[in-house]
Amino acid sequence: MSISQGPVQRMLGIADLKLESAGGGMPGTDAASAGGHSQFAFNAHVAYFRGIDNAQAIRQLISDRLKLAKDSGLGDHDDTITTTPVGAQAFTAALKELRGQAKALRTAAETCAT
Repeated sequence: MSISQGPVQRMLGIADLKLESAGGGMPGTDAASAGGHSQFAFNAHVAYFRGIDNAQAIRQLISDRLKLAKDSGLGDHDDTITTTPVGAQAFTAALKELRGQAKALRTAAETCAT
């Protein structure tokens, strides 16, 4: 997981969060396989949250969840993950709020452009 922030993003108080999982890309999905044209590249193991104002909090939440899953023992019946549906509901609500803020920012940007 990495957080990046350009000068304009810093001014606006937002950042980008990049998530990468292990495993690499599927055959034929990288830029080299696409004839060197990066616009055709696709990697199912990378996700971006762009222009968010709580990148650190999302990064920490994902990190905590990964630690819980890693410590669960992968098949040990006596180990349980202690997350609750309430936590999932709060995360879903936060994502919906993020979507609403992104739409408002897009509308504001379009208004300024015209």
